[in-house]
Amino acid sequence: MNYGTLSNICAPRLKSAGAFLWRRNGIVALVLFAAVGLAVLDDYGAGADEWSQRQIGAGNLDYIMGDADALPFSLVRYYGAAFEIPLTVVERALGLERDREIYLTRHLLTHAFHLVGGLFAWMLAFRMFGSRTLALVAMLTFILHPRIYAHSFFNPKDAPFLSMFMIALYAIHRAFGKNTVGAFACAGIAVGLLTNIRVMGAALFPAVIVMLIYDIAAAHCAKSGERSAYRSALNAAAFAIAAPLTLYATYPIMWSEGPLALFSAFETLTDHPNHVFQLFMGEMVHNTALPPHYLPVWMAITTPPLTLALAAVGAGATLWAGARRPLEALGNSETRFRLLLAAAPPLTLAAVAVFSPHILNGWRHFYFLYAPICLLAVCGLAALASAAARTAQARRWSGERRLSPAAARAAVYAAAVLGIGVTVAEMAAIHPHQLTYFNAFVDRRTPEYLRARYEMGYAGPSLLEGMRRLLERYPDSEPTVRSSWKARWLLSEREKRALRDAEDRTDPDFVVFNRNQLEERFAPYVYTRRVYDNAIMSVAAVNLDMVDEETAAPYLRLYEDAASGALGKPIARGGFDVYWDGEALVYARDNCERHEDADFSFVVNVAPVFPDDPPRFGYGYGPDWFGKEFHFTDRGVRFGGKCLMRFPLTDFLIRAVQVGAWTERGMSVWGETAIPPDAETLEWDRSEYARISAREPAIRAGFDLHLDGDELVYLKEP
Repeated sequence: MNYGTLSNICAPRLKSAGAFLWRRNGIVALVLFAAVGLAVLDDYGAGADEWSQRQIGAGNLDYIMGDADALPFSLVRYYGAAFEIPLTVVERALGLERDREIYLTRHLLTHAFHLVGGLFAWMLAFRMFGSRTLALVAMLTFILHPRIYAHSFFNPKDAPFLSMFMIALYAIHRAFGKNTVGAFACAGIAVGLLTNIRVMGAALFPAVIVMLIYDIAAAHCAKSGERSAYRSALNAAAFAIAAPLTLYATYPIMWSEGPLALFSAFETLTDHPNHVFQLFMGEMVHNTALPPHYLPVWMAITTPPLTLALAAVGAGATLWAGARRPLEALGNSETRFRLLLAAAPPLTLAAVAVFSPHILNGWRHFYFLYAPICLLAVCGLAALASAAARTAQARRWSGERRLSPAAARAAVYAAAVLGIGVTVAEMAAIHPHQLTYFNAFVDRRTPEYLRARYEMGYAGPSLLEGMRRLLERYPDSEPTVRSSWKARWLLSEREKRALRDAEDRTDPDFVVFNRNQLEERFAPYVYTRRVYDNAIMSVAAVNLDMVDEETAAPYLRLYEDAASGALGKPIARGGFDVYWDGEALVYARDNCERHEDADFSFVVNVAPVFPDDPPRFGYGYGPDWFGKEFHFTDRGVRFGGKCLMRFPLTDFLIRAVQVGAWTERGMSVWGETAIPPDAETLEWDRSEYARISAREPAIRAGFDLHLDGDELVYLKEP
């Protein structure tokens, strides 16, 4: 065989095939991303809002089909359904009934829409720069944001809004480029759909109208500009009609309430009824009073640093170009579009400072800002590549022959792709928990630092992995598991049969939880998933008969110490014994075969003594301003018909540890205490504190533990 001849035949064909694929690198990348998405689809659990979002789609579709009473309940009544209605149509068309089929299909379609957003990022970047390399970088940057990539499977609100925002930006850029009525009508349709998904999308409407008004005014001022002014007026009319009509057609609540529904939607956004504390920079902050730097910090520490750096360069270059020739910049639709991209993040942050919306879980409600950030990053990369090429050309002119301009430009592109590769490696290392990604701007090597400063794994998709690992470890024992009901949606029917549900059987063998809600000193872990050496999900055994002797030994010894008198006399009795082991209460009972006995015999209520007490993080349940019932089944273990619970009081600001019946006064602490406590509750707190603290405590340990009838009362100075 003549290998030289073979090479001469194959080389041109391979080169031609490579050129063919490169000309279509966006489609090639999309196919590869789709293949990866299918491969990892089953790794992601259910998100926190999927059930309610599904009800939104079903209710709105039924309303469209003629059921006048089908619109969702008030909390989500004003949420848009432009993305949810198609999901419901697919679900019903395919006849999906099982949870796994329904939510896997939803995850597949939600992720597919994220990839479509990436394709539009490619198309927009190619329109802006005419470079397939920069277009591919835009697509990779858009899709491969670690946190957003995870959300693109199980978050049917924020991830689709981001993709639709990119589509709307593309439609707007295309409309000003083509300058036709049809293009502006398409842009209006895109903005109408965007506003439907989240009312914040309406901000693009005045931005486009202002640019069109400027074009009309500029055309009038120019000689022979009447034709251009007329064209811009038609474009403005097409956009101004298409956007609200699209919104009205896809937003059934407007059919009954009219335009006022938009104001109600905005009010729901800014004054969301979910009032929670969130761990931020080492403090528990309430979502109704977030500091001004809340969003910028979350954006800075959870976005790949390369993207942030390139976006800063791109924004700086854009603003500098606009500042040098402002009138020319405003008259040039391309420069003006880039100024819109640069203005979007700071203007949004300013609006947040003014309206103070109730933000939850980092910056997920503002993921749409990643669309302009992504495009600004490509602007920055283009600016750096051009600067490198100019520098290389200048050196060649001066006689230095190091790099050609093309090679210098390619080196900058290669560095950017390498940076994206680093992000991909980090995503693979923590898969499928990219939801917990932090960049190098925070100390990821010190677990205590990260755990003490920021939320990790708030949405709970990790619970699916915990249940599957439990099944792998105990394949033949059919363990009873208690976990979030959402965690079971993605389990197969075989897995569901093997893992019996403790929602129906209230005496679980294992508990699966996220955010380290149940520490190992309360119950032994049999599996823990860690990211940056922090536990984001664990499986604890609460039935020690299911685990090996070595795992159960410390808890059995503690029970024996209580039974043998090694812990001294019990400090309270009520058909059971409560002991003190020097740093914790130890609850022991010989016979607890019935769940009701164990659950209500020993309940801890956590609440502040005074409103000035600093909030403390209560193992994922939020700070103790709310109070919390710590039932035995949350903090105890069982073995051989016996019960044991160890509760370290030093971790909490506790008003009352209740042993005996759950009293009416205790219930009022959980159900009625205001945030901060109202005057009546505060006065009750102070009087109780004064009454009990006047007595001699049963235990002193940096705090006082008193006996008060059938209650153990814990007092600690603020």
